[in-house]
Amino acid sequence: MKNYTRKYNKFISISMICLMITILMVVHINSHASKSNNFEYLKEVAQQKYTSDVVEYTDINIDSISLEAAIDEHCMDVENSTEDVCCNEVTGSISQVTADGSVQEIGSSVSGNTVVATESVGETGVVNNSGIVNDVNNQVADTKVESMPEVIEVENWQEIEGELSIKVNKQSSCVTIYKGETPIKAMICSAGESTPEGTFYMQSQWDWLTLIKGQYGRYCSQISGDYLFHSVPYNSMDIYDLDTEMYNDLGTLCSHGCIRLKCEDAKWIYDNCTTGTEITIYNDSNPGPLGKPGFTQIPEDQTWDPTDVDVE
Repeated sequence: MKNYTRKYNKFISISMICLMITILMVVHINSHASKSNNFEYLKEVAQQKYTSDVVEYTDINIDSISLEAAIDEHCMDVENSTEDVCCNEVTGSISQVTADGSVQEIGSSVSGNTVVATESVGETGVVNNSGIVNDVNNQVADTKVESMPEVIEVENWQEIEGELSIKVNKQSSCVTIYKGETPIKAMICSAGESTPEGTFYMQSQWDWLTLIKGQYGRYCSQISGDYLFHSVPYNSMDIYDLDTEMYNDLGTLCSHGCIRLKCEDAKWIYDNCTTGTEITIYNDSNPGPLGKPGFTQIPEDQTWDPTDVDVE
């Protein structure tokens, strides 16, 4: 009887041990499956989040796509970009390009300042090699990024009623000529920090006039006192002795107080605006109703104004 009891107890003990091992194995397997399911779920959520936050494209695999691939596929091929729009050494996974041209990481690591945006739309964007601005939400700007023409003048302006007047925008380096209330011509210029603001009336005019530092201005029209409209300074009274560096600074706030102009623009004021013409000098970030004309610099060894009609 005792032997039977011992065998029965041993059997019960072994059975309990087997049962516990079975339970532990089931728990382990279920736990592993749960973790696997959670990982796939989190991965799916992450993929949806990155996709919706960055670009509204479907079927994007965040495990493999890089910013370079995203640009090549979805930003109209920036591979052949110019100096203004360039891509260099892009690595890592999905990232967004902010409006100031910097790269903000969203996935893993991204190196390099990959895209320089000269203009942008929306909160984030890149400029492709066609000059069209694309943001990462797949919205396209209505117009291309284009430079302004160098000559902006209304045709047949002489037929418009009213007197000529001149408005000088110091901050934007732009002169706008009006006929009555109608803007008819825009000119790129360079004023200076000391250029006075307010309303003035044109006084005397000179073909050539000595300026400060022994230089000379051509087609000079007096605004007030020593402040004039005139050409970019020459080192002598010779149209082939232009100060090239000063010419190339046109369009910036850099003069000693006068309003520097291209030769053709200084001559236009000299020829068309008479004594008593109203002149208003002000500051504004908006160049004016006609915009600010474009400008092309000249080579360092060129010593004449390309707009001068007397240059042969």
